[in-house]
Amino acid sequence: MNEPAAPAPLLMDVRAAARALSVSPRTVQNLAARGELPSIKIGKRLTRYPLVGLQDFIARRLAAQPIGAVGVTP
Repeated sequence: MNEPAAPAPLLMDVRAAARALSVSPRTVQNLAARGELPSIKIGKRLTRYPLVGLQDFIARRLAAQPIGAVGVTP
């Protein structure tokens, strides 16, 4: 029998968040430091990035682009 797929994680570490956004881990950290990407501190050392925060970040970026814009923004 086929096993059901595991649900997507609600929180991601910096590497998983970077993979999800197709950027480097440092870019994720910079976005969070500027307040553009939400992060959650767990204890003193762990930082996690909520899936819904990554989705909201993408939606905001798409909404800010002119219709038909393709490629990198200047």
